[in-house]
Amino acid sequence: ILTLLQLYFSMSDFFRSRLESSSSNTFIEISINLRSLVNMDLLSKSDPFIILYYRNPTNSTPPEQFPLQPNPSLSIDGDWNPYEITETIWDNLNPDFVHKFIFPWSTPSLLSDIELRLKVLDRDSEDASLNKHDFIGQSDFKLSEIISSPNNHLMLPLLNEKGKTKGGLLHGNKSLGTVHLFAEILEIPQDTSTQHGFNIEFGFKSNCTLPQKRAFFYTISRMTLDSNFYTRVFRSGVLFVKNYSGNTHEMDDFVFQVQKLNDSELFVGDMNRKLRFELYENKKSGAHEVLMRIECTMNELMNHDEEKDDLVVDLCRNKHLIHAEAYILANSWNVASQNLGLISIRLANLSWTKGYL
Repeated sequence: ILTLLQLYFSMSDFFRSRLESSSSNTFIEISINLRSLVNMDLLSKSDPFIILYYRNPTNSTPPEQFPLQPNPSLSIDGDWNPYEITETIWDNLNPDFVHKFIFPWSTPSLLSDIELRLKVLDRDSEDASLNKHDFIGQSDFKLSEIISSPNNHLMLPLLNEKGKTKGGLLHGNKSLGTVHLFAEILEIPQDTSTQHGFNIEFGFKSNCTLPQKRAFFYTISRMTLDSNFYTRVFRSGVLFVKNYSGNTHEMDDFVFQVQKLNDSELFVGDMNRKLRFELYENKKSGAHEVLMRIECTMNELMNHDEEKDDLVVDLCRNKHLIHAEAYILANSWNVASQNLGLISIRLANLSWTKGYL
């Protein structure tokens, strides 16, 4: 077990410097990706979600002084207290969860050795009762293990309830999957009135040619402050293309539902932090294909000159989209104002491979 002194010297210089300057507003944010999940469904892919549990290994701290409190809407699992639950990602064996687990770093001596258990379930219905859903696997860890890992990235195997990594004969004796945990230090203002909201509009110009009977979604990710990885902060709903011919200025733009995000979600006070917008084709099999991505900073979005600057589009070696352009239709934000900011991005001049339309 790492002592606090060992933990301190095993951290990266960047991570240690952030904790040295920590305050009561300092939090550790944990992002979670799952890879190569065993499939629990016969006619589709698993629909995973995660519940995070904790327990105090010594029980020496009175409950009212403990830095974490159980979630009253979730049931206790033995001596494990429920902390939070993620969203469900449908038909996906390699999910990147938007939901983050946030831990206050005001009491590091208590937090570093708290035992955490991540339990992955396959949602079978809208029933809130957890015993109505299939158990996929679980992993146990401590915060100290993540923040002392290279690049603050900890990889763990999913285990069954007997501590084995295989799913047994029922699942072809396959591995249950792998958990990827990423940590980042955040300074989040306690006064929420100082935070700003942004309405994000993303979609297709009215004259776009779109393939019929196909569906799309997009995601937004931000780069961590130490530039080690992108963490997903938003995934849109699915936009179905039906009877949309495009090629006419009489039709409205074809856009996803407007989403409001605040500045702490998008760039955490650093407007030079990279953002990534990705467009996917949604597939029933769960093997969603990324068609294109745009990478830019909030500064670049806010100071964009439509007449001079183009958003750079990366087509990601996809098999179907062979050309795309991206434009900022509108942008506005006043740092001194409490009004909503606006970022409106449109895709245009799309060209597809023959036969895809």
